[in-house]
Amino acid sequence: MMEIYQVILMVIGAVATIYLIVKFIKGFFWILGKGMESCFREKYPYDFEINLKWVTSELKLRGFRQTATMDAGGDYPGVIMSNPEKEIELEVRLRAPLLSDKGYSIIVANHNNNTAIVMQDSASDENKKLLSKYLD
Repeated sequence: MMEIYQVILMVIGAVATIYLIVKFIKGFFWILGKGMESCFREKYPYDFEINLKWVTSELKLRGFRQTATMDAGGDYPGVIMSNPEKEIELEVRLRAPLLSDKGYSIIVANHNNNTAIVMQDSASDENKKLLSKYLD
């Protein structure tokens, strides 16, 4: 009878040990991946513009032009877009923190009337409609 308990406890211990080892390895690779992404940002600080390309293209179609970049290589890089005819200045930022599992988002802020919108980092029809509605 005692031998059955010992076998059951040994199996539970082995399963728990395997589970902890797998969690440790996954955590190690997660930290390694975040560190590699950080080094990538330092080496290629302007790679964020790829993620903002659809927003900046939409704004350029409406007469805006890119005047400056902000925080290149950081967690919240972005660009300043201005329309000299309408005297509007927009700040377009990519929320890309290294330690986030939720994905990236894009913030478009109007400096003239202190309003902003937050969209997902994708050129979906819904995001394009939201941006269009915000600009009108």
